Amino acid sequence: MPRKKRFRPLRALAKSTVVRALACWLVQLYVRLVYYTTRWQWIGEEHWEMVQQSSRPVIFVFWHGRLLMLPMFVPQPQHTAVIISRHGDGALIARVIRYFHLQVIHGSSNRPGDDPKGAKNRGGAAAMRQAVQWLQSGKTIAITPDGPKGPACKVQGAVMELARLTGALVVPVAYHTGCGKTLGTWDRFWFPYPFGRGVVAVASPLALDAMTVEKAGKTLEDRLNQITKQAVSANI
Repeated sequence: MPRKKRFRPLRALAKSTVVRALACWLVQLYVRLVYYTTRWQWIGEEHWEMVQQSSRPVIFVFWHGRLLMLPMFVPQPQHTAVIISRHGDGALIARVIRYFHLQVIHGSSNRPGDDPKGAKNRGGAAAMRQAVQWLQSGKTIAITPDGPKGPACKVQGAVMELARLTGALVVPVAYHTGCGKTLGTWDRFWFPYPFGRGVVAVASPLALDAMTVEKAGKTLEDRLNQITKQAVSANI
């Protein structure tokens, strides 16, 4: 039997609505397992308090490779919306996110016209409008600034634009666990294992709206890399 025909049933199964729903349920269950069986150490926990006392809206930022545990670290999840792209993986991520009572804003950065792959609107403008309204209502946004497809650990413009339009404080967050594996994906996704030790690192809030776009992007990128390195190198 030709190889392509041999794998057709598996591909059809992977596209099944029931299978996808089951997979998302298992993922959210695994996230809870990791969180509740890991002994977490917090670095910069005082910055949570600083943010909660501020009258300004807040944007939490994680690298895409540290996305898995995001729902467990965001305070007041019912008042937090996560910006998720519209591609296939994004739909699955959104489904998992909702198990944690987080809201979802669909869309991602528009591909510029000079991109070799050509210009393409992925709902970025509509997502930006929704995110601005959400922040202006006093709620919180969470976003991976290098998503949905990279380059890894390179900040895209959406975060700076949101901060400029709303005056929101931007709070970089990272985590690492003593047990886990780096996957061979574009974002070097960290897959944590349960029953170990972990570190959550929170940087001081950044007022990016007071900076130029170039300076804001570099500042955020450097700070996110710094706290990620701090979490990874912590003695756990």
